[in-house]
Amino acid sequence: MFTSTTIGDLYQIILTNTLICALEDLTTRLNKYKLTACNSDNVENEFTALLENNIRSSCLPIGVENFDGDLAAFFVIENVEKMILKPWGAKNLSLESISLGQYKNEIAAITIKLEDQRRRLTPKLYY
Repeated sequence: MFTSTTIGDLYQIILTNTLICALEDLTTRLNKYKLTACNSDNVENEFTALLENNIRSSCLPIGVENFDGDLAAFFVIENVEKMILKPWGAKNLSLESISLGQYKNEIAAITIKLEDQRRRLTPKLYY
C-alpha cells in the first residue's frame, strides 16, 4: 500500500479472524482520530509524543503479530495531510502522501475482501 516503506510482515502466516478484528478496531480508532498540525522540523517530536504512551494512537492494526513494533500516525504537515510511518527497528520516520480519508477507505476495502475470503474458505458445518 505504501510506496516508500514496508510496514507489517506480510509473509507471516496469520489468522484471518484476528486480522479482521484488528482492522475493525483500527476503523473505530480512525473514525475518532484527530489530526494534529505540525511542521517538518517538529514532526518527529510530535510523533513520539503522540505514540510513546498510548499504542492505541497508532494508525495500524494492534494485536496482530504482523504489525508488532510498527507505528503510524497522521499529521497535517505544512497544510498537507501525511501519514508518518516508523517500521519496527527503524531509526528514521517515513512520510507517505495519503490522507486519513484515503487510508480509511483502503482499510475498509481490505476488511471487506478478507471477510469475503473468510466466508468462501470457511467450511459450512451442519449438525
